[in-house]
Amino acid sequence: MAVREPAWVDAARAIGVAGGSDTADRLDTSDWSRSRLDRTYDAAFANRVEYFFLQAIGASSTQHPLSGRWRECMERSEQTARVVVDVDRALDEAGIDHAIFKSIKRYPATPNDTDVLVLGGQSEYRIARQALVRHGYIELGVAPMQTLLAHPSGAGRVSRDKSGGTYYVDLYRGVAADYFEYVSKEAIAANLTRRRVGEDMVTAVAPECELGIVMFHNVFPEKTFHLEHYYQFALELTDPTFDVDRFLAFVHDNALDYAVARNVEVMGWLERRVFGEVSAPIAAVMQSLGRKVRPHGHVAVLPRSFPATVFWRCFASKLRDPSSRRALGVQARKMMDRQIFIETMRSAWSRTLGGAEIYAHK
Repeated sequence: MAVREPAWVDAARAIGVAGGSDTADRLDTSDWSRSRLDRTYDAAFANRVEYFFLQAIGASSTQHPLSGRWRECMERSEQTARVVVDVDRALDEAGIDHAIFKSIKRYPATPNDTDVLVLGGQSEYRIARQALVRHGYIELGVAPMQTLLAHPSGAGRVSRDKSGGTYYVDLYRGVAADYFEYVSKEAIAANLTRRRVGEDMVTAVAPECELGIVMFHNVFPEKTFHLEHYYQFALELTDPTFDVDRFLAFVHDNALDYAVARNVEVMGWLERRVFGEVSAPIAAVMQSLGRKVRPHGHVAVLPRSFPATVFWRCFASKLRDPSSRRALGVQARKMMDRQIFIETMRSAWSRTLGGAEIYAHK
């Protein structure tokens, strides 16, 4: 009796190897039962690639059993794109230097929110918040380094817990965990570009810079690897406009290399486990970072949680960067406040002991 593969493996095989163009290499799902389709969709959803999966299996056809879910994902994706364009224009009109980041993908995706970084100081950040509120955005909550807002079209359908997704905007003062700004705005400001969203162009963090930040962020503070991270990484590497040398230089200069290396180790294992071999682009980056495929035989499911030792080594390795050491000093001074100290310790304890981050469109 054949052993049934985990649903996340079915999802990856249905989507195919990143950068592959031959549909013959994809898993044929045409004869799958509804229960297998649903089980694999759930795994794709948990790994943040549900729209990509639905697109790959032809669910856009009105005759497909999952056509309703495909239509829902398509509508969410299009609405999110409208939010990205609108917030970019609103900040442009207000004269605010900013960049969209972590919100533009090279594959069909349904981000739960739009992330925007204000590149100026505290006064510019305050002006940006005010400009968006005047533009009709709804302010839902304020954290040390970010403000949660919602697009005007989400009025009556949004909440502080990001219920419903799509309409939310996280406006950042810095790329940070609590007060610890782990990539300086100066480094980001030197790596901006214009990216296409539908028929429009927006100001965004260059893919070579953004990819390094994403690969750090999913280890510290998220501590979680999803299929999304594999496809985002590998599809960037296989895009002819992506400058791998620029990416590696940014990773090295900003002390992101340990986090990126641990990610590509998992990707090498994933490709060998799912597709039978490690692709040339992933292998080349692994070689550049001095890494090799580790067995990871104990990893039965994705998403997977990075061990606490990897989480803290990632943090420690970042302190080679002078800007991160300064940011740690800011965090330490803030923790002189008793309440901030307690909240930071509680968060650190939770991250150390916690498992993989669970993803849901609330």
